[in-house]
Amino acid sequence: MFGLKKHGPDGRYGAIIDIGSGSVGVGIVVSDPLEEMPRVLWTHREQIVERDTENLKVVEKDITVAIVNAVLELGNTGIQSLRHYDASAKLHDIQVAVSAPWSYTVSQTTTVKKEQPFPVTDHLKAELTQTAIQQVTEKAQQAKEDEHCKVRIVSNATVQLTVNGYTVSQTYNHSATELSLTQLLGVVEERIVSGLEDALEKVLPEIPLQVHTFMYVYSKGLQDLAGDMSHACLVDVTARATEIGTVTGGILKHTTHIPQGTATLAQKIARVCNVTTEEARSYLYESASDITNTLTKTKLEKLAAIDTDYETALTDLLTQTRAVTPVSNIVYLHTEQVFEYYFKERFKHIRTKRSYTIHPTTSSHFSKVESNDTALHLSAYVFHKRLTDVPLQAS
Repeated sequence: MFGLKKHGPDGRYGAIIDIGSGSVGVGIVVSDPLEEMPRVLWTHREQIVERDTENLKVVEKDITVAIVNAVLELGNTGIQSLRHYDASAKLHDIQVAVSAPWSYTVSQTTTVKKEQPFPVTDHLKAELTQTAIQQVTEKAQQAKEDEHCKVRIVSNATVQLTVNGYTVSQTYNHSATELSLTQLLGVVEERIVSGLEDALEKVLPEIPLQVHTFMYVYSKGLQDLAGDMSHACLVDVTARATEIGTVTGGILKHTTHIPQGTATLAQKIARVCNVTTEEARSYLYESASDITNTLTKTKLEKLAAIDTDYETALTDLLTQTRAVTPVSNIVYLHTEQVFEYYFKERFKHIRTKRSYTIHPTTSSHFSKVESNDTALHLSAYVFHKRLTDVPLQAS
C-alpha cells in the first residue's frame, strides 16, 4: 500500500537495474497509474574500471564487481531516498534489463502439423513452449566461445499462436491440423544473473525480481512511445557493444551485436591521438573540432580509419543479420544523447544498397528527463506502464 498523499491507490514503488556492457545503473521509481509518466526519485550508475582491453572475461569480472557495488548503493542511498519520500514505502518489484554482450533475445517458432484434426490444448501449448526453450538453450550454449560459460533463460513470453494459419489469443475451443507457437526468449549469462541474485539476497531479500534483456525492454518501450513498430531495426550502443534487434510483424525476431561501443572507440582514438580517454570521448560528440584541429595529417587519416572500421563492422553485422531475418531500414537508435550525432553519421556511411532513416530515441523521448541516464528512464517507463506484463493478443 502506498503512503499518505504520495500516489494513487494502485501505485507501486520499484527498483530498476540496468546492466550494461561497461556500467551498472540502479534507480528508484514511483509508479502512479493516474500519471502518464513515472517519477524517478533517485539514480546511480557504477562504472567499471576503465581498461584498454577487448578480453570479455576481464570485463565480465569488472561488471560483476560493479553489480555488487551498485546493489549496495541501491540498498543504502536508494532506500534512504525512498524513505525520505515516503516513510512507510516498500518496494513492490525489482526490474532488471541486461544488455549485450551478456544477453540476447531470440524468437523461436515450433510447429505441429498432422493430416487429421487434433485438439489444441494448454498441455500441447506447454509442450511446444518447452521444445522452444530447449532449442534456444542449446543454440545459445553452442554459440558461446567459452564452453564453461553457462546461460540462463530469464524471460519467456508467447508472442504469437496460430491455428491453421490464423492468429488466436488462447487455445480454448480450437481444433487444428497445424499449430504454430512463437516464443520470445531472453538469454543471459549465468554468472551475471547469479551474481545479481546473490547481491540482492544480501541487500534486498524477498522482493520479486524480473530479469529481461535490454533489447526486449527497449522494444516494449518503443512500441508504446513511437507508435507503429510493425517493422523496425533497433540499435543500442553502450560502452563496449553495439546491438541490433530486428522487429518483423511487431515481433522482436532476432538480436546480435559487435563488441564495439563508445568506450572501445574512445580507447582507440586515445591511442592514435595520444590523449586521455575522456578527451578522446569528446571526438564522438557533435562538435569534435577541439581534438581534430591540432592533429597532423597522418593522425587525421588514422582517426578516419577508426570511423571506417566501425562502419565496416556495422555493415557486416547488418549483412549477416539480413541473411537470417529481414532488416528494416527504419532505425531507432539508443545511446547517450551526446553520441547520437556520431552514430547517425556512421549509419549514413554504411556500405549497403539501401539508406536508413534514423530516429534518435534519447533526444526524441527522453531529452527532458532530469538525468542523462536514459537507459534507466526507459526501464522506469516500461515498469510504470507494465509493458512486460502485456498478455498475448489476437491480430
